[in-house]
Amino acid sequence: MGKKLVMTALLGCLGWGGAVHGVELRLCARGVSYEPGQEVLETRQVRLVLQGPDPGDFRNMLAHAVIHQRLWPELKAADVGVTPFDPLICGTQDTVNLRLSYAPADLALLQEESHRGPGEQQALTQLSAQASSQPGGASRQTPEPGVSASATKAAVVQLYYATNRAGTGQQRAAQAFSAQRGSTLLQGRVEVSIPASHQLGHMESPSILRFEWSAQPEQHVLLKSAYTPLNASAWAKEVQTQGRAFHQGGVLLFVHGYNCTFEDAARRAGQFAYDLAFAGPVVLFSWPSAGSELSYPADEAQAGSAWRPLADVLEQLIGAQDSPVPVYLVAHSMGSRVLTQALAELFKRRPGAERAIKHVVLAAPDIGVTEFDKHWIPQLKSSYRPPFTLYASSADKPLALSAKFHKEKRLGQGGDDIFVTPGMDSIDATPVTQEWFGLAHSYFGAQRTVLNDIYLLINRGLPPYQRPGLGKAKNQQSWVFKP
Repeated sequence: MGKKLVMTALLGCLGWGGAVHGVELRLCARGVSYEPGQEVLETRQVRLVLQGPDPGDFRNMLAHAVIHQRLWPELKAADVGVTPFDPLICGTQDTVNLRLSYAPADLALLQEESHRGPGEQQALTQLSAQASSQPGGASRQTPEPGVSASATKAAVVQLYYATNRAGTGQQRAAQAFSAQRGSTLLQGRVEVSIPASHQLGHMESPSILRFEWSAQPEQHVLLKSAYTPLNASAWAKEVQTQGRAFHQGGVLLFVHGYNCTFEDAARRAGQFAYDLAFAGPVVLFSWPSAGSELSYPADEAQAGSAWRPLADVLEQLIGAQDSPVPVYLVAHSMGSRVLTQALAELFKRRPGAERAIKHVVLAAPDIGVTEFDKHWIPQLKSSYRPPFTLYASSADKPLALSAKFHKEKRLGQGGDDIFVTPGMDSIDATPVTQEWFGLAHSYFGAQRTVLNDIYLLINRGLPPYQRPGLGKAKNQQSWVFKP
């Protein structure tokens, strides 16, 4: 007690001992952890009242410590991010109301230990633990261990779309974009609802075998009706703002493959992002696939011209050269052609832009092996080439047909002769994609083992030798899923 009195007198001499008042802070807070057994992915609005002398330089430190203690005490301090309130970052979550009362002596104790490391600041820990919560506190959920950290997220996934499909003028998002190429890039927001009963890797859809005639949000992955068009400037600002928030989590961009309508692509992107538990904004680039199994040649023609608008989108995502937004890229099937050509174009336009690309995932890519090796690899090489991961399977039936059609093996065909090249981790998914009646082509988002591997790759940054589902292949140059 005597120490506090001495500290109070000292603060008065320093001019710190002013009248007690309240500082109200409006903040966005996010808890992110992918540690097994304590997976958390939550973003909350916070109203924090600091009741006491103006904390000055300690304001941010106190805010972080209080939010850590009251909302996510089980996490490491580094797993909790706090930033000034922005509705683009906070979303529509209920406000958490917190209050902390403190005395001038408390600030003096904080000053005493300010030079210590985070784990040694006992006064800060003890003080922040005294914070009280008021109505509107955080609701907590305990997620299932592993990739199912997505269970902590809301049942609605917001997607930012960018498409070179022509608009139809329809009011419902599912019918708003055609299979024809448009003259301008259309951008905006859509939402995909995920049912509470959702199972990892499933894209729940209506089935006549279950007498289900229409999609229901409580049972199925559903593209919601409303969509919000945005101009290029507003779209880029929103995505970059969210991509730079908190831990610089970045942006995840998904490019769909052949035989895919806009609705199909949005539903898959929403389900994939939900199961992946990605913390940042998710972008869908949708090119004008006809959404028909019989439209392969037409889809090839459309994919061959979609690279330029995708390169425009990548430029928007990355933003300023001096502070680029980290971007993770995932492309499926024929969409891998669009992505590789767009990357080559981006690197021509913006030397150094490749440093913003954190990882490129090519899932079951429908690209000729010779074409990729002789043409695209040289164009993608630079002083710094972003790391690539290839998922391939010899059980992939559509790629087997494509190989016959083109008279050339496809990059996404696995087995003992899977394609390997420096700078790319080639992973053979054949052991986990054997299907009696299925096509074994969309396993990147439908097969639990592969989803878990992508989760560890993107969210935790683990190399193949640290991911438990993988082992060295016979050729010792690639990887294979353990059966």
